[in-house]
Amino acid sequence: MATRLQSAIIPVRFLTMLGHLLAVVLFFFARRDGIVVSLPFDYTSEELLAADQLAVAALVLTFICFGVEAFGFLGGFTMFDEGLGLLHILCHFVGGVLVSVMVVQKSDYRWFWYVLAFFSALPALCELAAILSVVMLKKRRW
Repeated sequence: MATRLQSAIIPVRFLTMLGHLLAVVLFFFARRDGIVVSLPFDYTSEELLAADQLAVAALVLTFICFGVEAFGFLGGFTMFDEGLGLLHILCHFVGGVLVSVMVVQKSDYRWFWYVLAFFSALPALCELAAILSVVMLKKRRW
């Protein structure tokens, strides 16, 4: 039987992950504004293309992180882990807010790399470690 904290954490974790994902999708469609802001006034098409490739690389890594997290959560590996759930809620809430502010303010796209590192890659690595502990070490029952 799920405790009261678990019954609150599970839907909040899902909703914050979904909100962060939607903010990243919004950034995907609005990335050109952040790229143009980061370039010098007289930029060339090669500079624009190179910056766009870096932005797309950050987005692809973020979507991979979301895939790992969704697999662990929806697969039931970490759905009832309270500590990991709180970490995900915090990271996805802050990450979603920061990405949304970046889109609204048309911030430099390079800030997205910091959001990726702290609010997408960190929880994805923790999720991956938890999945491996369930599958390989049989630490918890799946």
